[in-house]
This record gives sequence, C-alpha cells and structure tokens, in this order.
Amino acid sequence: SQAFHDTDTLALRQAVFVVHIANQLAKYCFAHSDRIEIEQVSDQAFSLLGLEPSLPKLLDGKMRAAIGRAVLLADANTRRSATKPRRFLRFLRGEDAIRAATAHAIERRVAVDVSAIDELLAQNVEIYRENSSAAQARFETSPDEAGIVTVLKDLRAHQDSLAMSAETRSVAALMTRSLLPNLLQIAKEGETIEIGQAVNGGRLRLALRCKGLATSRRLGRDSTVEESQHLAGAELANVLNLGWFERVAISAEGSAVFFERAA
Repeated sequence: SQAFHDTDTLALRQAVFVVHIANQLAKYCFAHSDRIEIEQVSDQAFSLLGLEPSLPKLLDGKMRAAIGRAVLLADANTRRSATKPRRFLRFLRGEDAIRAATAHAIERRVAVDVSAIDELLAQNVEIYRENSSAAQARFETSPDEAGIVTVLKDLRAHQDSLAMSAETRSVAALMTRSLLPNLLQIAKEGETIEIGQAVNGGRLRLALRCKGLATSRRLGRDSTVEESQHLAGAELANVLNLGWFERVAISAEGSAVFFERAA
C-alpha cells in the first residue's frame, strides 16, 4: 500500500504487482529457505491485473511447469559443489523432524510402496559399470564426499544413456544431485547408500535407500508408518508442489524413497 506515488502510471503498478504475485507463487512451489513466508497479496493487485483474487487458482499446470523450468535452469547453471547440501530437499532430524512427522493436519501426499523400491534395488540388478547402456542399473556408495562425487558422475552418465526427454533427464539429475549430498548429514560411516535407476515402458523410476533416512532414527524414538509419510511429505514438498512426479512413495519405516514419471 506504500509502494507507489500518485503520479505512478498504471503500467508501472501492474508490473510491480506481476513481480510480487510471481514471487509468492514461486515460493509456494519452491521453499528455498528454512523460514519462508508467502505474503498476502492485496485485492488491488489482482484487480489491476484482471485476475481472480486467489493464489492457489493461479497455480495451474502451466504455471507449475514454468516455475519448474526456472528451477531446472537455475540448478543447471549453479556453481555449487557436488557435495554441498541443497535446500531443494532437506532431511530433518530431532525436533524439526518430530514437528513435521506429527503434523497430522497436513494432506498425506506420499504413498507406501515397498515392492516398487525392492524391484529397483534388487540384488540381481547389475551394479552400474562405466559406459553401460542397460535400461536399469543399481548404484552403491559410501556416505562420504568422494563416494558421492563418483556416484553422481555415474548416475549422470547412465541418465544420458537412457531414452527420455530433456526435461525428464534434467529432473532426474536435479533429484540425484539434491538427495545424495543431503545424506552426508544423516548417514553413518560404514553404511551403504543404494540407488536404483531405470527407464522401462516409457517410465523413469528412481529409488534410494539409506539407513540414515529411517524415521525412527531421525525422531530418536519408535515411529509409525503415518509419521514416516508425514515426514516425507514435508521434506519432499518442493517436488510434490511442482508436480514433477506422478508417483512418490517410501518404505514403511522411511529408509527408502521412490519416484516415477513419464520418461
């Protein structure tokens, strides 16, 4: 309400309100900090732009796709080191994890699907070898910086060999680059991080398993399946809000996560 002078033109006011509304929509789909707040948009802003006064109604598929492309563009051009944690996905522990896991009022958006995870991470699936073009591969690494750098390189090489669109390849790369470095903070020395990646029937499937993800470990007490779902929903909110995957699931105890979308 204090942004303008009486002499400011309508075009200037509209331009400022476009940026203001776009900022709120972007924050809804990509919470880029720990304490992000979606600001109130005035009725005047919607009115001057000829829009219905509702942010949720503006978040249609076209808008989410535009925000998603911006996220992918920013990630592709980042100078962030491969092992530096990324806020796009952030695994919670202690009090933060307990608050997220016990927020039962939130919508449950993550399913439980052990069979899909086990299929990608089965021991009879071959470990990736350099220059392999197999449609399905399994990857293993230790939770240290050297191991993460190596497996990220292998994952990207495998992604480049798979039959999928440029957008799906970018999404897969962002997911693996986000998931793996963040595990450095919660996995213990001597544990193994497992990743499964495949394109079958025109579908990209990704799975990751690590003991450090187990809900009970991160809560510091026994946990329920429902708490695992709520915790995963909070941690994967950016992915879920963008609608990048048609199916997101976890194992019952929360130690594995699964993603699926059209290739």
